[in-house]
Amino acid sequence: MMDVRIDYANLEREFVLAFPDLSEKYQEERQIFGREKELGNYGVFAFVLKPRLKEEFARGVRTEFLERVATFVEKVCTSGDPEAINVLWLEVFRLLFDEPDSLNLLWPMLGDCSKEQIGKAAKKWRKTASLSRKA
Repeated sequence: MMDVRIDYANLEREFVLAFPDLSEKYQEERQIFGREKELGNYGVFAFVLKPRLKEEFARGVRTEFLERVATFVEKVCTSGDPEAINVLWLEVFRLLFDEPDSLNLLWPMLGDCSKEQIGKAAKKWRKTASLSRKA
């Protein structure tokens, strides 16, 4: 199976394909927003991924789910699509800066491109102290 470039236009669809275990939550959120509508890129990350991410981070251990998240984030970052990457900045990286233990947990699973983007976000938001122990 060929790897698909994940950009802003297909981000939601690729997310749904990559996380079939979140399809029930995705459908619940779609019911709230209106059956025929998609959630949109920000909505799918905010309302479907973030709650599950918080649950996983609360466990404090590396999980298969977190590894899949790291892989997906890396695919988005390597796409180079600034709009898709911005979704990650606002919905994933901001969460990591707010919860340093989560950043510490996810960091070893992240790819180089993801780490580079997190570094850029940290500089922009003056959160570089969160990264001081990484590198």
